[in-house]
Amino acid sequence: KMQVAALPLHPTATYVGKGFPKFGQPREIAHFSRDASRRVRFDKSGLGAYRTPRLPAALDVGFESYVPKSHDPNEPAPLGDVVAALSHKGVRTTDAHILTYRNNLNKIFGTVYNRKDDWEVGVERCADGTVLLHVMDTERKRAEEARRDERQQRMSYWGYKFEQLDSTRCRSECSTA
Repeated sequence: KMQVAALPLHPTATYVGKGFPKFGQPREIAHFSRDASRRVRFDKSGLGAYRTPRLPAALDVGFESYVPKSHDPNEPAPLGDVVAALSHKGVRTTDAHILTYRNNLNKIFGTVYNRKDDWEVGVERCADGTVLLHVMDTERKRAEEARRDERQQRMSYWGYKFEQLDSTRCRSECSTA
């Protein structure tokens, strides 16, 4: 049975003088990349700086061989690659209370401003006490994605392709014509 919890939101003044947590400058402690087949590599090969793409560009190139991100409903907090990257760098996850992707926190904390998008959170407590947190697609979102026709799938791919074309990670395999 799924447990449901609520986070009550109070007026900002409620929190004044309560002792704000201290935050430091973010720093990279580990990294990983995925290749076109979605295999994980513990390097920065998938990271590229912005560059102005050569236009016009054929955004359909590679659509037939594209492997989209998997949405496995059996893995409630798919952070295995993050944990593996940390382990690869010798970082102990036992030093963390919560482990998640930064964008998940954006979605959670932005909920008060964006009430039209539904979402669910998968939470997994590891044996060492670390909590893995992952924002998951809702049944509505999964059904919406399953109904996408080829044109909608292509349009989604175009965004991925354009991101390839406007970064330095793209080499000769990123055709523009």
